[in-house]
Amino acid sequence: MQVHALARRDGRQRRTGVTRLYAWGTTHVEHRGPDLHERAGRLSGYTSAVSQSAPRLTIGVLIHTANAFHRDLVRGATAYAYDRRMRVWIEQRDVLSRPGSDLSMILRTRLADGYMFQGHPHAALTAAFAETGKPAVALTWRPPGFTGPMIALDDHALGMEAGRHLLDRGLAHMGFIGNPKAHWVESRLAGFTNVLASAGCTPKIFPLRRPIVDQSFVLTDVGRRELRHWLRRMPKPAGLFMVDDFDASQIAQICAEASIAVPEEVAILGSDNDPFQCEISYPPLSSIRLPGFGIGFEAARQLDRMLAGEIGSDDIRLPPLGVAMRRSTELVAIEDPAMVAALRFIRDGTHETMPVATIAAAAGISRRALEQRFQKLLGRTPLDEIRRVRIASAQRLLLETDRPLADIARFVGFASDTSFCTVFRRVVGRSPGQYRAGR
Repeated sequence: MQVHALARRDGRQRRTGVTRLYAWGTTHVEHRGPDLHERAGRLSGYTSAVSQSAPRLTIGVLIHTANAFHRDLVRGATAYAYDRRMRVWIEQRDVLSRPGSDLSMILRTRLADGYMFQGHPHAALTAAFAETGKPAVALTWRPPGFTGPMIALDDHALGMEAGRHLLDRGLAHMGFIGNPKAHWVESRLAGFTNVLASAGCTPKIFPLRRPIVDQSFVLTDVGRRELRHWLRRMPKPAGLFMVDDFDASQIAQICAEASIAVPEEVAILGSDNDPFQCEISYPPLSSIRLPGFGIGFEAARQLDRMLAGEIGSDDIRLPPLGVAMRRSTELVAIEDPAMVAALRFIRDGTHETMPVATIAAAAGISRRALEQRFQKLLGRTPLDEIRRVRIASAQRLLLETDRPLADIARFVGFASDTSFCTVFRRVVGRSPGQYRAGR
């Protein structure tokens, strides 16, 4: 593996290699902990020494930190910059979507040797940075006329990731909800559709547009009514791909209003893996992890190259980092109503004592019939399914909280932490403590 290293020649620094960070992490699994881009920034040759006597460069980072993805862009950029002993100033307000006096004043008064900025489709943005005469790198979108490097997410690859994930759940019916007129949404839909086509599936599309949504893309009363009707008519079980977690959270609420079980009748997959949106939804949302840190890190590296007199790269698009699995897609597609009821009962009562006879009663069938259907449709017993769901819940708590092991054991339905640790090791292959340490 090549690393970004520094060598000395005639009193000047030169680069001897480049790590292509953006090729990392395409098979990332959620329980592995911090993404590989971030590990690379901490642990690789990027931590090479910089001359203490070298002048410290200043970069300006202009990104509206309204969501987790954009905050990760800033984290990646600053991680690289601080490692290289650069000074950084950050403008977190939205001064770019409608460039005007605020942006002009910022660029006049907060001087920098180079800039990184969140791209928007405005030629005025290109003109504003061109007037500074300094190198600039765009993130997520190339403004009209901008000729510098642009580092972004590979939206087509993200759509393909979504299609593969939902197909892996055994689903035969698919839906897509979003505004296909937006270029990035169009790319995600194209990737999603291409993967489904290879499996002989065509998604039903519900376009989000006015009057379905307001100017903030919040569903209106009209939109909620139309979506409820659309969701009720969709063949089930079905998978829904949403272009972001905010929309996915709204759809989960509408499913609850329409008495549509998630994930048993409709599995919902978002994208961005925004912890706030994913965890406040019921059930918690599965979502595609975005390489925000890696995009910011690579953008800062490109700007560093330009400040050293090199020519920046053209467009670089980083792939998504896999799916953060939560309950909204945690299913195997089953059309048997009794089995759907039994699986939902198990998932909703993970932390409770759960005799098989009680599950059978909730499903409206005998215990013997329940056991036979579990073996036929899932290849495991009801007790195996209870254990599987409890361990999956424990895995999430180990990664996302600092609760003591004993508390987690009781919460997911084990009588003691000893029995919990024994079962966890048998299922996962590591102890709970080792699993948490690897996050």
